[in-house]
Amino acid sequence: MENRKDFRYFLLRLTADSLVVLVSWFLSYYLRFHIIPGSSGSPFLFFTKVSLLILVIYVYALNKNKLYESMRNYSRIQEVQLLVYSAVSAEIAIVLVFYFFFPERVSRLSLGIFGLLSLFGLIIERTMVNQYLVQIRKKGKNIKTVLLIGYGPYLNEYYDRMVIRGGTGLQVIGQADYDGGPIKHIRQMDQDVLHVVETFKPDLIVISYPAAEYQTAQNQLNLVSESFSHVIFIPSVALSSLGTKITNFYNLPMVHVNHVNFNHFDRMKKRIMDISISLVGLILLSPLFLVIAILVKLSSRGPVFYSQQRVTINEKLFSMIKFRTMKNSTSSEVLQWTTKNDSRCTRIGTLLRKTSLDELPQLVNVLKGDMSLIGPRPERKEFVDKFNREILNYRLRHKVKTGISGWAQVNGLRGDTSIVDRVDSDLYYIRNWSIGLDIKILIMTFFKGFVNKNAY
Repeated sequence: MENRKDFRYFLLRLTADSLVVLVSWFLSYYLRFHIIPGSSGSPFLFFTKVSLLILVIYVYALNKNKLYESMRNYSRIQEVQLLVYSAVSAEIAIVLVFYFFFPERVSRLSLGIFGLLSLFGLIIERTMVNQYLVQIRKKGKNIKTVLLIGYGPYLNEYYDRMVIRGGTGLQVIGQADYDGGPIKHIRQMDQDVLHVVETFKPDLIVISYPAAEYQTAQNQLNLVSESFSHVIFIPSVALSSLGTKITNFYNLPMVHVNHVNFNHFDRMKKRIMDISISLVGLILLSPLFLVIAILVKLSSRGPVFYSQQRVTINEKLFSMIKFRTMKNSTSSEVLQWTTKNDSRCTRIGTLLRKTSLDELPQLVNVLKGDMSLIGPRPERKEFVDKFNREILNYRLRHKVKTGISGWAQVNGLRGDTSIVDRVDSDLYYIRNWSIGLDIKILIMTFFKGFVNKNAY
């Protein structure tokens, strides 16, 4: 909580969230036992008894994901991602609590319905609350005054993003100690920073200076750190392609550059998704595998499958499996891209490449843990070594597992397309990763990823 003025809006969010969770809980009961056929019993009393426990678990998950802090600095996408994390965490916790501590058998279908209703309900409710806050901020309520101290590109960037986004309720009252570069359209304040702070009592103080002015920044920070204003320091550090994380090592602040925002829980969720979908996919697609195997065998002499050494997370090598698409006499160890109308491809191989069906055996790689369903596409080590030398940030792609499909692929960056653009797309994916983004790419793959004009 930044100050007492935010407390009423914290209560607004807490009340609205609680109503959504409770309504979703009882609605899941009603749908399961009064609408959906095949139900038995009517455990309304049990649902009522545990409703408070359900609410506590859910609110704890929302609070753990910082959804009761000020959301002014969060984008809408970030808030939705945090809501998804909270819903998944709460649902898992509820299932475990019922399994280990309650003798009563709880309907799995009702729990599933509750999970979906609560998630979508919270997304809609949070959108409505945010719109309400935007409207009252336009009327001059729920406003936070901001004092900018210093100068330089990072302070300019902060102000520009604040203006571009709008609706944050942040109102800049001026800029102090601006000798190095005043920001246009902002009131230039008295250079006595402490006097300015004591006079205007801003809710938020934002300090930033160029790297060469580190001591000046430190002096100003020491000067205002004991004020009742909330103080933010924007350090002048190299821009991070993957993301930046700031932690404390026994009160020593440390900046983590190119930090991959995957914690152990995130990796576990992604792995569970990989195992589940790849296993189901292999079972359901087994008839198609058989048909393709026969066609490959009839197309030319040689094996059905072809494996090749590729690079994955931490530049580890693994054998990636594909349906063979080239004539067996052709050596695919030659370091070259497959080109359009490549004479090395068989007739069925050209079709498989065009439809990306040759990639399906990589579900085995996903199941084994070599790859993920979604991630940067794996390349041969020779290409990786070459691109590491020639293309900025190419090596950062290998901070995560490579994938069958990815953000670059569903945006048409396949085949003979820009490697730089592919790297930018891969880094965008890593920076913004979420289970929701993986699901989005998975869906887009069916519409954009399989058949593509650059697939050959």
